[in-house]
Amino acid sequence: MFDNMTEKGFLTVEDREKLLFSDSLDEIFKFIADYQPPKIRTYVK
Repeated sequence: MFDNMTEKGFLTVEDREKLLFSDSLDEIFKFIADYQPPKIRTYVK
């Protein structure tokens, strides 16, 4: 579903790469430990 959203342009590749779906607690803990907060987006009117 998220890959389809990326293909359709509703989700950027950059944002998709920040999502993790896993059954492995070790993988989830590593993902959390390595987390880098996103840069704040700014929009120009």
